[in-house]
Amino acid sequence: MLNEVIDFLQALIRAKSLSGEEKEAAELIRSKMLTLGFEDVLIDDFGSVLGRIGQSNPKVLFEGHMDTVDEGNPESWTVEPYAGIRKQGKVYGRGATDMKGALASMIYSGYEAKEFIENSKGSLYMAFVPHEETAEGAAIKHVIEEWVHPEYVILGEPSDLDLCIGHRGRAVMEITTVGQMAHASMSHLGKNAVYELFDVINNIRKMKLKEDEFLGKESKALIHVSCEPRKGPVIPDRAKAMFDFRIVPATSERMLLQKIRKQMDLANVEGGVETVTKTLRCYTEKNLPVKYYFPAWITQDKAFIESMRTALHFIDSLEVRRWLFSTDGVYTAGEAQIPTIGFGPGMDELAHQPNEFVTIKDVKTAIHGYKSILQKLLR
Repeated sequence: MLNEVIDFLQALIRAKSLSGEEKEAAELIRSKMLTLGFEDVLIDDFGSVLGRIGQSNPKVLFEGHMDTVDEGNPESWTVEPYAGIRKQGKVYGRGATDMKGALASMIYSGYEAKEFIENSKGSLYMAFVPHEETAEGAAIKHVIEEWVHPEYVILGEPSDLDLCIGHRGRAVMEITTVGQMAHASMSHLGKNAVYELFDVINNIRKMKLKEDEFLGKESKALIHVSCEPRKGPVIPDRAKAMFDFRIVPATSERMLLQKIRKQMDLANVEGGVETVTKTLRCYTEKNLPVKYYFPAWITQDKAFIESMRTALHFIDSLEVRRWLFSTDGVYTAGEAQIPTIGFGPGMDELAHQPNEFVTIKDVKTAIHGYKSILQKLLR
């Protein structure tokens, strides 16, 4: 059976699935779930692949994303990024760790636990979503609002087989400064919006951020700068900067906007700040609206956490910890307030790296872990 799981994982890696281009991977998953006897298997309007075993309560949702980031510079890879090469006990390729190893493990754990689930007091639902890399929480929001509202959510993001119970939130803010156009040879007649923006950026770099005892310190990163007009010898009258903030539960969207506006006031500049919004195109040709404020979360249900720790007792040196990156937990736990934990094969630090891999041993252990979780929650 393990060889069959690895064959499926290799096929998933070969199905290149950048955000918004997950169709081939989705069809592979849909076909596999049908073959393995899942019920009500379907692809929703936004491209999420859904299926279940059983239909009674409590409902447990296994969740993951199908999309991956780009492979980056091919010269950084020592293997073909989309070949799904298996060697020396590892499977290599973009998405092996983040997170196609978990998708394969989750699907086959459901298959292997099918008889138990059907005779239990509960059911297993699975949702594998698009566009998580570009907008965590956006696609799963529609799944939970329109398809199933589970009692528990298990995220399969790479955790090095640890138990993850939260992470910082993410907010992407765009700052605009306004100046006055002038000919570059007569710059004294204008006001350079880029210089105005630099003053704000420097203030934000010095801005004090909060800290959470479990999640750690907030952080900020300047990720994009632009100005207009961009052509000709012209002093720009508009400049924009985009910041990625990693935030703790004590920081609301309103509070963050106020803090940034204060830095703009201190710089004495004209302009504004807003939370970035976008409309993402799905492979189903449906538009997915996104607001780039994703709350931090920590699962507070101590009994749930302890039951998950007990379920995974067979894993040596199991840690209960946080993730550094962001996940769909921003919606399931951060907004919908559903008890959520993360457990998945693969090392966190390999995500988005060249020569990404997952060990076959980790995949095997993850299958065992997912089945043990089901036995604990659905007994």
